[in-house]
Amino acid sequence: MLQPLVILYSASAIPILESNIASSRPLMSKTLPQAAVLDWENEELTSQVQFDTGLDVIVMADVTYNASSFPALIGTLSRLIEFSKKKRNGRPPMVLLGYKERHADERLLWDQVKEINVHLGQVGEVKGAEGNPVEVWVGQVLNAV
Repeated sequence: MLQPLVILYSASAIPILESNIASSRPLMSKTLPQAAVLDWENEELTSQVQFDTGLDVIVMADVTYNASSFPALIGTLSRLIEFSKKKRNGRPPMVLLGYKERHADERLLWDQVKEINVHLGQVGEVKGAEGNPVEVWVGQVLNAV
């Protein structure tokens, strides 16, 4: 059985996430997601993400607001992908990104993920708060050359 896990970069967001999980309890039929913190600066992956089967999907949202943290984000994304490939016979996880532009320099992320062989392609756009669009991107992990 799948065990959903929601991992956040910011420990300060855990109470809000746990409240959202609790209020969603009536909608969940078998398992509730769990909340955990993932420190992008830590070179080691927390044991909470080290599933025997690896990760099927990495969902990223609201991760682009601080371009100075991109190197740490890219390093963590790379570790999650490589860990999952080892557990999944070389199959990488799917990468999903929800993106709402705040500053043009946030788009640097797209070039930086190419350094770890991830290509982001836009698959949709939805109206966000205050009418600003939220873009939906899928990341394809390419084989290293």
